[in-house]
Amino acid sequence: MDWGSVPDWISGIANAAIAVAAGVAAYQGIQSLSAWRRETIGRRRLELAEDVLADFYEARDILRWVRSPMAYSHESKERPGREEDEPQIQRHRDTFYVPLKRLSDSAEFFAKMRARRYRVIAAFGLDAAKPYETVNQIKNRIAISAQALMRLNPHLNNDREAMRQERLEADVWEGTEEEDKINAQMEDVLKIVEEHFRKEIVAKGSVS
Repeated sequence: MDWGSVPDWISGIANAAIAVAAGVAAYQGIQSLSAWRRETIGRRRLELAEDVLADFYEARDILRWVRSPMAYSHESKERPGREEDEPQIQRHRDTFYVPLKRLSDSAEFFAKMRARRYRVIAAFGLDAAKPYETVNQIKNRIAISAQALMRLNPHLNNDREAMRQERLEADVWEGTEEEDKINAQMEDVLKIVEEHFRKEIVAKGSVS
């Protein structure tokens, strides 16, 4: 058998060793890249989970502010058609315009919060985004009830209208009823969000 010249034989071994080393290096590079990608994705999920939790905590506080019965006169000064109302109608409509004004003032926050919903769906799935729909429903309920109250005629004083106003005010004002259904609904939303996203934070070692 012709083994060829010694230099050729040594060169072949060297080339094979180089090829093996290159293969090992490539494998290690792929493994390192995969680990880096996993770490990057994990970090992004962690940051997103923290942002989502912060959003919902802030949303709870904003909605409590929106529904606070403590109102200031300047909050209704820009109500459309205000100067055309007779005094009693004006006071009545000014009162229930306040939560609408506060919702309008917080519109930018809720728009940014809802925009984050698409990232949540991409990272965590559709179920994780359901709390966003609940918050939107709560906002709509407050707004619709406030608008209905503004349309009520304060000159009418009968049991039917009084019961209707009481029911609507329970949506608009915090603490109107002993059991605040909107606050309870928001707390249920927070429990769901915390269960889903705090688990992600704890798993990544952000908090104990």
